[in-house]
This record gives sequence, C-alpha cells and structure tokens, in this order.
Amino acid sequence: MLQLSGHKIESVIDRPEKHDLKRPTDHPYYDATKSRIIATNGKALVVVPVASLDDTQSDASGPIPVDALKAARKHGNRQRLSLNGDARLLDGTSLPRPESNGTYPDVDSVIPPAPEEGRVPDLCIDADLLYRLAQAIASDGKAGIVDLYFNSMDRAAMRIMQAIRVHSRNSDGAIGVIMSCRPPNE
Repeated sequence: MLQLSGHKIESVIDRPEKHDLKRPTDHPYYDATKSRIIATNGKALVVVPVASLDDTQSDASGPIPVDALKAARKHGNRQRLSLNGDARLLDGTSLPRPESNGTYPDVDSVIPPAPEEGRVPDLCIDADLLYRLAQAIASDGKAGIVDLYFNSMDRAAMRIMQAIRVHSRNSDGAIGVIMSCRPPNE
C-alpha cells in the first residue's frame, strides 16, 4: 500500500477524454522499482516519490486510474492506494487499472541533472501569476504558450528546445520537467 501526497499529478496529462485512452502516457504510471508516480504529455513531466507502507512491496508497476488518485485525495492526510491488481483505496473502493498499448517512456533520459548544492536558480516564477498573466494578455482569455525574453542570456542557446528542470518551493521532493517552445517563425 502506498502513502500518497496531495499532488494533482494527472494535471500534466493532455485531455485524455479526446482519445481512446490506450497510449502509455494517457494515465499516470507507478514505477515500483523507483517508488514513484510519473505523468507526462511529452511536453511536461512530473515525478512524485511515494512511500510504501508495508515491507512486502506488493504494489505493481503500471498505469493508475486518474479517478483513483482523485478519490484518494479526498481522504486528506490518509491518502493511501494499493496497486496490487486493481487500484484499491483505503475505504475499500476498487477501480480497474487501465490497459495500455506499449511501454511507458524512459523518463529518466529527459530529466536534467539535479543542480549542485547551493546553486542559485536560473529563473524563479510565480506559476499562478504567470498563468493569470497569460490569460490576461491572450486575446481569447485562454492561457497558452507565452514567450519570455531575457536581456542577459545567450540568444543562440535559448533558440534550442531544451528540457528545463522545475522545482517547487512547497514540494516534498517532486520535480517537474517542461520543454521550452520554439520561437515563432522558426
């Protein structure tokens, strides 16, 4: 049985209702070998460490139903989930684990290395404020891709799409990765 935290890990998955839900990345994924839950849409990635509450390590790697994560969060600090066969909640609710066609991507190959101890972040942004700003400047009121301009950075290096490691100041070890977007007209 796993002890979960309040992360809304499924938020990074692109609107799964728009397709057949059979792709490996259509659902969050539990990686039993590294005790973590992963979700990606190919442009953003979240990795959340989880703790096992028993010594048997009986929880199996594989996709997790989004509804199981949402239901577990309703239990406050008693967010527990068993992933041995079906996804079972602490209250006994059982949800079938999704099937997927294919293998979950090797996410470790795209995660930038952890920064050295004491390194100052390259950029700090209030994500909520950036989201609201993106909504405010968009002609249709919907947040989308925003372009950021830095006066002191090497422009040639910024034109290359790259994985950017993201840490939250109110996190428990979870990390995010977001891909930079190509500049317009390139």
